[in-house]
Amino acid sequence: MPATVDIVVPVYRGEAETRACLGSVLAAGTRTAREVIVIDDASPEPALREWLRNLAKDGRITLIAHEANRGFVATANEGMALHPARDVVLLNSDTEVAPGWLDRLAACAASDPSIGTATPFSNNATVCSYPRTLQANALPAGETAASLDAAFAAANPGRSADIPTAVGFCMYVARRCIAAVGSFDEARYGAGYGEEVDFCMRAARAGFRHVIAADVFVRHVGEVSFGNTGSERRERAQALVDRLYPEFQPRLRAFIDADPLRALRRQADLERLRHSAMPRRLFLRDAPGADSVAGAQAILLRPHGEAYVELRWCNPGEEFAAWFHLATEWNRLAQVLGAMGAVELRPGGAPSDAGLEAGTLRLYPPEPAQAAGPAGSPAADPWAGRAAAAEERVRTLEASRSWRITAPLRAIGRWLRPRA
Repeated sequence: MPATVDIVVPVYRGEAETRACLGSVLAAGTRTAREVIVIDDASPEPALREWLRNLAKDGRITLIAHEANRGFVATANEGMALHPARDVVLLNSDTEVAPGWLDRLAACAASDPSIGTATPFSNNATVCSYPRTLQANALPAGETAASLDAAFAAANPGRSADIPTAVGFCMYVARRCIAAVGSFDEARYGAGYGEEVDFCMRAARAGFRHVIAADVFVRHVGEVSFGNTGSERRERAQALVDRLYPEFQPRLRAFIDADPLRALRRQADLERLRHSAMPRRLFLRDAPGADSVAGAQAILLRPHGEAYVELRWCNPGEEFAAWFHLATEWNRLAQVLGAMGAVELRPGGAPSDAGLEAGTLRLYPPEPAQAAGPAGSPAADPWAGRAAAAEERVRTLEASRSWRITAPLRAIGRWLRPRA
């Protein structure tokens, strides 16, 4: 692990977003030593400049203030050059981090000397976006930056995966990579956009890898500094990158088609669903239909032919989906549903009302001859299956009309029963 990491935050405009960003950075506990370096690139917002000066006076940040605007690329290069022995996190001023974020990013970068950069998941980070990739997402209902970061930390501890380029909103850069390939290309990319891809392509040609730190989530608002001019700058920068690095687009297309981060996103989905306070409801359907259920986490299980089922989490605006082969993955499906606190399901039929209300899992293999499942499952333990059947009969009896009618008689009998 590095001795000290520089967190470099270039600031131009967006007082509310910058306050939220630096507030989260300063409040987030980390074991990794860090210096928070804010570079005020001649912000046009007086209140923002004053607030930054007060933070510096209190010793909470290191502040560098420009007399004239120099642009993002020059500002980022200035921050990366301050301490030539330190790793650097380039952090946009419209982000929000959570406790432990830097420890996990630094551990990811330190896990392999070939790693040049590490990027976290985010709601707005192109190939690193969640819950839907390649989109700018609102935070899912009921979630915060901290709750999503906790979900990713629990779901993907220590995991990473290669990505074609870092994403500049939160970019951990190993010093060994800067020493080998230099800093951003200010002459070509000026005020911003494209500089991180250019840097990553130079690093890739030098043998460095770019990875996603799958156990970190950082919220990103987006477009705060550039505003409406961002799309024009992005298009010009992309054309330049494509001309200089013809290998980039084929790599990016192959990555998007393969979607190697899907499994990591799914793990976070399941982690969130396991800890959701909302009741779970499982529905078995043969064809598409209305998937939303008020007041519940709706889990839709759809048959796909005779061999597969699709498990879909029906949260509006999210994309949870998983497929299971019934002949070989029934036990895995049972484990997933059980971990989510799912409901009773039998192949070929809908869950019973009793099972839905109880929120318990009673899964049985589709073929009696299928290999035994994990210890404790009905397939592996015949007594567990008999106990489950007995519990089902008791629930059916207690839900019956005759049981309700005779309830007063049973109460009188208990009152008249001789006491020991």
